[in-house]
Amino acid sequence: MTLANALLTGFGARRLAIALALALAGVVLTSDVFPTWGRAATVFLFAAYGIASWMTADRSFLTSPPFLLGLIAAVFYSLIPGSYDTIVYPGIRSFGTYLATEAERLILVFALAAFATQVMVASWRKCGDDTPVQSPAWWKNHLVVGAAIGFGIMVLTVNASNLLPGMRHIAVPIGVFIVIFVTRALVVEDWRGVAATIAYTALTGGMFLFAGEGKTVVVLFAAALAYGLRLRRVSLRHSALTCLAVGVVLVVTIQVFQVVRNPSISLVAEVGPEEQTLSASERLLKRFKGVLHLKIILRQFETGDCFDTVLSQHASESFALGRQGYWLAILVPRALWPEKPDFSLGQYYAKRYCGMAHPEVNSHSASITLLGQPLIHGGMAGLVLHGGLLLCALGFLARAGKDPESSGAVLSVALLPWLVDFDQDFALYVGNAVKFGLLMIILTLGLALMGKALRNHSRPRNHPEVR
Repeated sequence: MTLANALLTGFGARRLAIALALALAGVVLTSDVFPTWGRAATVFLFAAYGIASWMTADRSFLTSPPFLLGLIAAVFYSLIPGSYDTIVYPGIRSFGTYLATEAERLILVFALAAFATQVMVASWRKCGDDTPVQSPAWWKNHLVVGAAIGFGIMVLTVNASNLLPGMRHIAVPIGVFIVIFVTRALVVEDWRGVAATIAYTALTGGMFLFAGEGKTVVVLFAAALAYGLRLRRVSLRHSALTCLAVGVVLVVTIQVFQVVRNPSISLVAEVGPEEQTLSASERLLKRFKGVLHLKIILRQFETGDCFDTVLSQHASESFALGRQGYWLAILVPRALWPEKPDFSLGQYYAKRYCGMAHPEVNSHSASITLLGQPLIHGGMAGLVLHGGLLLCALGFLARAGKDPESSGAVLSVALLPWLVDFDQDFALYVGNAVKFGLLMIILTLGLALMGKALRNHSRPRNHPEVR
């Protein structure tokens, strides 16, 4: 092992990274100059850790839930919005007022806490950890893979055709799981395995788009790519080129989803009065940039502003232990509890915390970030409690997926569309993670039993000798 590797993989380096994260969190909380450099310093810490890990052949951060959740919070709710000024829409409202406030500070501190969780997970070694665990043979059984693909296509078709309206809730996690399962089984083979993986992933993403799923498709493509890079151990240069190509695909996916979901503000919208003087190419470019601005900038501005209102109203909320189980009810199946309350509170948040005055307020669903609901039910103490429990759970999932060939890795990667959703409500976040996780465990057991049965069937039988 070289000196560089020794320094990067040593426990002292891990402790140094945690110390840097904690120190930066303290500066962000206490310094008045943090907007100038705190955002960039936080993201730089993530990037430096990723490069250092790659140099030591540890690519687990690519699919680590705490690392990705913290990075998304820092980039999309601090760094990118911070590069813009407050956006003002005359007659509607101003967006981006949360920038450089306590709300943005808390978002960055949460991101740094997630980073520290990832560093601790990477330092958590056990006996035999350096030797990759060999996956069971049924993972690569082509009959099992074919059955999984067939079942996935059937579920996706039923969901897209709306034959069973109530199936959408389970069709999405089933489809995502099978994509990651196929990636695990085939992407490590020759070019035909890679081509089959790409084709099935594209098919699943297309059917999801047709069914109205947007964010899930974007995260699914990114998760499948990251998992494939881990499994094939691609070089840094080739990984960068692949990520660039997939980035273009993700941008196009966002545009297509907007056409499907809301054609009136998409590339195919009717020509408005302000576009009459533009050429066709200028009009297309303007709309292309407008959709990205809507999805990547404006939505995050709105969410940050709503969280700022929650913080100002509930930061001093008294902490009562009896109120901290507000999310447990979501785990009870509606079949067992028909009167179960609706946990989708986006429209309520739009009115209560976002102060929206535009005509769509009655149908618009707003978010208060993953940190909002703990604040409402327990103030800052509730946020620390639930944030800490969440990061501990994500840390265990990251540890379960540290070996890319394990079943734990397939499970943690397949759950990424829900585990990295920083703009989700806390109760819905937990509910989706638990219910979809249990569903994916059942699918894994079913495929394993099928593989075992096929292996036993193909095993030669010993016939007694005839004397």
